[in-house]
Amino acid sequence: MKNISDRVTSGSPVLKYFFNRYVLFTLIFFLLIGIPATIYFSNLMTTLFIEIFEESSVAVVRASFQTLTGGEPIDQPLSGKELSTFDLFVKELKMHVDFQEINVWSVDGTLVYSSNPKEPVGERREIKGDFARALKNKQISEIESFSSKELEGGTVKKETLEIYFPVHDLSEKRITNILEIYAPLEPIQEIVSKARLAIGGFFIVLFFVVVIIGQTGAVMLTRKEESYEIEKNISHTLQDALTIIPKEVPGVILSFDYHSATEEARVGGDFYDVFRLDGNKVCFLIGDVSGSGLHAAIVAQEVRNTIRAYALESDSTAEIVDKTNVLMNKISDFSTMITLFFCVLDITSSTLKYCSAGHPPVILKRTGKENRYLSTFDMPIGTLPEIDYREEETRLEIEDVLIFYTDGIIEARRGKELYSDERLGKLIEGADSSNPKTLVNLVVDDVLRFSGSNLADDAALMVVKFVG
Repeated sequence: MKNISDRVTSGSPVLKYFFNRYVLFTLIFFLLIGIPATIYFSNLMTTLFIEIFEESSVAVVRASFQTLTGGEPIDQPLSGKELSTFDLFVKELKMHVDFQEINVWSVDGTLVYSSNPKEPVGERREIKGDFARALKNKQISEIESFSSKELEGGTVKKETLEIYFPVHDLSEKRITNILEIYAPLEPIQEIVSKARLAIGGFFIVLFFVVVIIGQTGAVMLTRKEESYEIEKNISHTLQDALTIIPKEVPGVILSFDYHSATEEARVGGDFYDVFRLDGNKVCFLIGDVSGSGLHAAIVAQEVRNTIRAYALESDSTAEIVDKTNVLMNKISDFSTMITLFFCVLDITSSTLKYCSAGHPPVILKRTGKENRYLSTFDMPIGTLPEIDYREEETRLEIEDVLIFYTDGIIEARRGKELYSDERLGKLIEGADSSNPKTLVNLVVDDVLRFSGSNLADDAALMVVKFVG
């Protein structure tokens, strides 16, 4: 620093006067602004990271709980097979969400389940405090009550975060249970510690850069890699939940594959679902939400749950898709569009009813015959608040195969050339469809070979063979 000062000031007393005072001013600025700013941003990012962690954990736990219970309330303490099933569910959930304990309360205040064997299951609590606030459809967290002593310099003087939040039925109109989770804060503390060191280092570097450059100064930008990684992990977790379907369904043989985009920053909104209805009927759904990241994954989960809910009320695929479009136009951003193909297969009558909302057609492969392409060619969900969706119907024969896919398959690129639906159709027409898994592998391998294993968009594929 002395050599730099000598070189800068050796030719001019005036320059030396301003340079020395500039150094003094910069030092005072660093002491008065830099250190307090480091503490302030540490506190701010600590709160931000905890809120992101809280929102992501709640979203995953709520969606998983709704799927497990089918939107039905749990009113009595679990026992027997139900308890074993719930223990297995909690064990699986811990692989996606980091929490120490989860408690399930009925709306009357009865503890009906706890992952902690020491908790008094069956005990009833008073409806007051955080529990009462959660019953008013609010999400309650300790972060709202952190004091200055509990949050100093970006360090939370607590080991766990307690969160209360309500879970609704599939119509989202009625609260079925209150969930209470205890999440460890240690992972967040490690992230914030790194961020705090980065911020402190930033101001130190800024001080020396400003002194060296002089009055020109320097503007430095810092990337919040930790925050980005958290959002990406949340998106992947939600997306994994969107592609969990039963491996076995009576009357059909299933095989499916989800191939993530090669670009590291991309997390798409592709999803598929298979679920059963009364009357020996099976529903199949595949869709794609525009955009990428956490928002796309959350919208996909909303669409998936909405379709499931309306399928319990109506036998018409067109009416189900129409109601979903109306709801999504009300609750989603106007720029969000969703393409989907939804169909209901009656195993007994072999009847397939279907409705398409701007999605690539489903291929019907029948032995010895040309491929059929199933679509109603209607507009994507979210384009207009009112769309007259149509339903079409066809009969399946034993050994018929349905191929569902998203545009990541047909829009895979090799330079400027697209893989295309024509290439996919020819591949499937000449393929052996006796084993759905083999057909899935054939399509995925061909797409990856064509694109050089470089996919710009996620690609979902589901093959259904009708065996009656």
